[in-house]
Amino acid sequence: MLRIGVIGYGYWGPNIVRNFSSIDGARVTAVSDLRDESLKKVEKGYPGVRTTKSADELIRSTDIDAVAIVTPVFTHYQLAKKASRPASTYSSRNLSPIPSPRRRNSSTWPSRSGFASWWTTPSSSPGRCAR
Repeated sequence: MLRIGVIGYGYWGPNIVRNFSSIDGARVTAVSDLRDESLKKVEKGYPGVRTTKSADELIRSTDIDAVAIVTPVFTHYQLAKKASRPASTYSSRNLSPIPSPRRRNSSTWPSRSGFASWWTTPSSSPGRCAR
C-alpha cells in the first residue's frame, strides 16, 4: 500500500486527493494546508485522513511514502527540496513523468498550460530541479 501525503488543498488539491483515494494500492494518509476551511473540507470528506497546517510535519511523517505538492508554483522548489528523501515527490497536476532530456534525475510534467519541469526524487539518488 502506497501511503501518500498531499501538501495543498486549494484549487487542485481536492482532485488529487480524490484521484489517489480511488486507486487500489494507494491511500491518502495526510493532507496539509494553511487554511482551516480547507482542512475542514478534508476532515468532512475523508474522515480517516490526518490533517495539519504544517507541511514540514507532513514531510517528516514516517507513515508517508510519497508526497504530492499541490501548491502555488513559487513554493514547489522549497517544498520539494524539504521532501527530498528516499521516497517519491510529485509536484502538481499529472503524475505521469516524462523523462527530461535536459538533466539527469529530472522529469517534465504535462500540465494544462503546456509542459513544465518539476522536481522528482528517485529512491536511488537525490533529485534535481530542472529549469
